[in-house]
Amino acid sequence: MMNDTINRPARTYTSIVTSQFKKNKLAVYSLHVIYVLLFVFVFADFLANDKPIVMSYKDNLYFPIFHEMGVDYLGMNWQKEFQTQQFKLISKHFEEGDWALWAPVPYSPQEYHLERKLTPPSWAHPFGTDELGRDVLSQMIHGSRVSLLVGFVAVSIYVFIGVILGALAGFYGGWIDIVVQRFIEVMITFPRMFLIITIVAVIETQSIINIMIILGFTGWTGVARFTRGEFLKVKNEDYVHAAKALGYSDFRTIFRHVLPNTLTPILVSATFGIAAAILIESGLSFLGFGAPPEQATWGSLLSSARDMLPSGWWLTTFPGLAIFITVTVYNLVGEGLRDALDPRLKQ
Repeated sequence: MMNDTINRPARTYTSIVTSQFKKNKLAVYSLHVIYVLLFVFVFADFLANDKPIVMSYKDNLYFPIFHEMGVDYLGMNWQKEFQTQQFKLISKHFEEGDWALWAPVPYSPQEYHLERKLTPPSWAHPFGTDELGRDVLSQMIHGSRVSLLVGFVAVSIYVFIGVILGALAGFYGGWIDIVVQRFIEVMITFPRMFLIITIVAVIETQSIINIMIILGFTGWTGVARFTRGEFLKVKNEDYVHAAKALGYSDFRTIFRHVLPNTLTPILVSATFGIAAAILIESGLSFLGFGAPPEQATWGSLLSSARDMLPSGWWLTTFPGLAIFITVTVYNLVGEGLRDALDPRLKQ
């Protein structure tokens, strides 16, 4: 028995947290759903597109979706045979030896079919079509990019701001702490949603980048408070005094020795923050303050469905369900991560 105890490898902090997290089955299932959402985020162009993934045409091999990325992001031009014709029209005139591999949802989110407008769910359009005949499933797949990107970028911005200000306030104290605390109090005086709407309304151009920046610069107060509180708890620990005695700079002491030991509430707050950012972006798009009209988002789908009820029930059901599931799974993962990182918080 003693030999077994001696030979047993020491468990690392990461393995302990992972083991604790796996005990929360609901959080684990939610994490798997997030993996699916990330897969859709990365491969949206290959899941829903009106162009083939790969095609053989007149003994030449083409990769239209990859070429489309080059057209959109690198300023490339389409080949002559594709400049005035649509790929679906070309496919109708395939000769022997020609073939094409299409995306699972062979529709673009901007592809209009007025003869199919407000079509209920069917085999051709599993989530139906909107008032302009656009495929709802295709719009939701590409809309997931907007929602998740807003969540990640906005949270990254406000975590960076909150960590810097909170670390400075907690480590140095004094007048720096007073200034940061007063700044936080001023920010939380204004209701965040109304502050965001006011800023967005003043900006002339609608852009998803503006939404990310605004969410980032208005959501850092909670992270700053968490970081400051953690720094106040650990800055008098022996290892911090040892770092100072060894002559380490304040920058190294803060970010190399203190910050890694204060990340628990920051990580949890970031997870919850992604869910909150997605919800706020959907609300802004629903109110018409979010992404540009031509850009598909879950919130804009809900907004366009307001005048279609009750006949267009699918226009609210599927986007609303996507928002609900996404926000819920991020919150569940956040709770699981909170309990795994600090079991004392588990109720």
